[in-house]
Amino acid sequence: MKPTIDNQEPTDNLAILKDLHSEEDVKAKIVIPYFKKLGYKDNQIFLNVPIKAFLGRQSKTVYADLVIREGSNPIIIVEVKKPGMQLDEIHKEQAISYARQSEKVVPIAVVTNGISFKIYDVKTKQLIPEIPKKSELISFLANIKISKEEVEEAGRFIIEGYKNVQEIRAALDKCHDIIRGNDGLDPLSSFDEVNKLIFAKIQEEARAEKKGVNRFTKDFISDNPVEEVNRIFQDANNDFKINRIFGDDEKIKLSPDTLIAIVSILEQKAISQTKDSIIGLAYESFLPSIFRGERLGQFFTPDRIKEFMLDILDPQIGNLIIDPAFGSGGFLVLPYKRLLESIKASNFNQTRKDEEKIKLSSEYLYGVEINPRLEIACKTNMYLHGDGRTKIYRGDGLLDIGDVQEEKFDIVVTNPPFGAKIDKEEILNNFELGIKRNKQQSEILFLERCVRLAKKETGKIAIVLPESVLMNTTFQYVRDWLDQNVTIDAIFKMPSYAFSPSGASGIQTSLIFMTRKKPASFDYKIFMGNVTKISFDSNNRPDADYFPNAFWNYREFKSKGKEMFDDENYYAIKRNDGELLSVNFYKPKYLKLLKKIRKEKYLKLEDILKKEKYSIVDGPFGTQLHVADYKTAGVPVFRVKNIGINEFLNDDLVYISKDKHKELTRSRIKSGDIIIAKTGATFGKACLFPDKLYTEANITASCCKISIDPKKANPFFIAELINSPVVYSQLERYSEKSAQPGFNMIELRKIIIPDIPLEKQNKIVNSIQKRKDLIKKLELQINSESNMIKDEIENI
Repeated sequence: MKPTIDNQEPTDNLAILKDLHSEEDVKAKIVIPYFKKLGYKDNQIFLNVPIKAFLGRQSKTVYADLVIREGSNPIIIVEVKKPGMQLDEIHKEQAISYARQSEKVVPIAVVTNGISFKIYDVKTKQLIPEIPKKSELISFLANIKISKEEVEEAGRFIIEGYKNVQEIRAALDKCHDIIRGNDGLDPLSSFDEVNKLIFAKIQEEARAEKKGVNRFTKDFISDNPVEEVNRIFQDANNDFKINRIFGDDEKIKLSPDTLIAIVSILEQKAISQTKDSIIGLAYESFLPSIFRGERLGQFFTPDRIKEFMLDILDPQIGNLIIDPAFGSGGFLVLPYKRLLESIKASNFNQTRKDEEKIKLSSEYLYGVEINPRLEIACKTNMYLHGDGRTKIYRGDGLLDIGDVQEEKFDIVVTNPPFGAKIDKEEILNNFELGIKRNKQQSEILFLERCVRLAKKETGKIAIVLPESVLMNTTFQYVRDWLDQNVTIDAIFKMPSYAFSPSGASGIQTSLIFMTRKKPASFDYKIFMGNVTKISFDSNNRPDADYFPNAFWNYREFKSKGKEMFDDENYYAIKRNDGELLSVNFYKPKYLKLLKKIRKEKYLKLEDILKKEKYSIVDGPFGTQLHVADYKTAGVPVFRVKNIGINEFLNDDLVYISKDKHKELTRSRIKSGDIIIAKTGATFGKACLFPDKLYTEANITASCCKISIDPKKANPFFIAELINSPVVYSQLERYSEKSAQPGFNMIELRKIIIPDIPLEKQNKIVNSIQKRKDLIKKLELQINSESNMIKDEIENI
């Protein structure tokens, strides 16, 4: 059985989506055929199965879309959603609640929209990478024990929760729209005010239970809305003695009419009586529509990527976890929810469970964020999930604050700010990667910060990094530093659109997982994965989800030492296979080629260059050569379009003046030089300088040239070699680092080639040239014969 539904027939599912118009279509055309392929018979597949849910004396009958039975035991429950609908936490809770409230608890819950399938272990609520085999499901059934508290929560979600989530989310949206419409605030400022009002509302309800009077009503505030609502808000804020969500001088800044309208909406719902998990779900579903990267200058991590990173990290009860740049707080909320479920499902007695819940809220989770708006959003989010905000600080994540200290944490996980230049000397001097530098990129300093926050020998680090840090030669010193401080466990490359939901696109990123332990040698193994489908596409539409496949293969690597997989996107390498850390750089096809070359005697391209200053250079920068410099005659300038496969294409030439050519000394080319396309779709093509046509020329920035020492190698032979898979595949490796394919001169120097004696090279060249001459003669003959046929037909 293949690992996941997504991995089995993703192409078929995506192709059929255009023919899906309803949940019934998804059932009939996707779900039922799939389970039949797994070996389940018609008499095991039941549709619209009634489930009677209970909460105290209340009850409600709901209907599961599909249930798979083995004998009298329900083993899989499936909730089917509209074709292409985004699957979220609410759908997960619905499916798991149905499974837990079934007459016999169902061990596996599945949610699908026809493209993506989410498969959950009902006991732990965790995603699992596959539908278990029938034999494994028996053990699932034997081991599944759901506590009374968990069954009650499932009943509450079915009877109250699903409806409450929708109502609270709708109320939040409506309040947000009223503020924008009445007071003209921008979306983020409107969000700030909604946060304050929700906080005031919940705290006032708690206060009313003790004092008997609820002031958060339209009637109570109507005489002086601004003063009364702010008094309620200040009283709510004063309920917290330490680490308050809002500052002491913070106020609600809305007009009287707006306040009356919003209080009228919110007073109808007793939010504090709604379970924390349900309020939290409503708030989380509200956040994505508010926070987008282009508004805040930050690009937040999509939930599906955060979930996957936590799957790999696998946090345990008692772990100290920190995100030193928490943004909207997803890397804190998710482990909070996950660990809360772990505590509930544990074998601890009730006293120990209660103790662990308190510690989870007050001791285990840490976060730092410099943006005050994001700090408030995160604290509010944690507060609505059941507190857990005690160790959340506003400040610079690069510095110690409160009890955030180095070498303290079991897990450090973050998506740091990218691209910002840190130039404060007092900060730079605190970092090995910053000291003696005028400035350093923020992601580099956060990388070092994360490593230093982790416990020595055991601390785990997970971080989102731009591909440039893993691939570019300019960051080799960063990779060298990592090699002296961590063992790299796994790297997963993301699609370029991975951060498009937050407003970013075209950013090449990878997820890197490390342990703060210096390796004894560099012979250790690293798991590499290229996750090409991540539950949404480049237009933020639902798509297949290959994260379960990635997790499955990583688990096989960690538990069984597996290194090669059926899917070519996953493999293991040794750290000493190369200096770079980009996933695609180590594709098995590349390593296989290099291994083949290295079996025999080989050398580097730089070993056969002339010993002169400009023996390997790229063309002039755009500031040195402008389109305005081009002439209709003069010294020719070769562009990528003039380079064929060891053939000069003498079409569409441009020229520069002799004076400009003299000025561009570095990029002059002459007889014996090889011209190579450095960037663009045809990068890697190479041809010999056409000395029968020109005596000298120049090149553009998208080209480069190498000057071969004729005593060491035949230039024609080397040009042929560059056009062959032997060299092109190596150049292709380096091109993986960015959206624009290409390579630089340092990388070109490192290309390895077979060490063929010059005499043998000359013989090969003579043979190739004879064959090329024959090809040209045959082409001329073919053209001549074709013209004769044409003439004969036309003369009939």
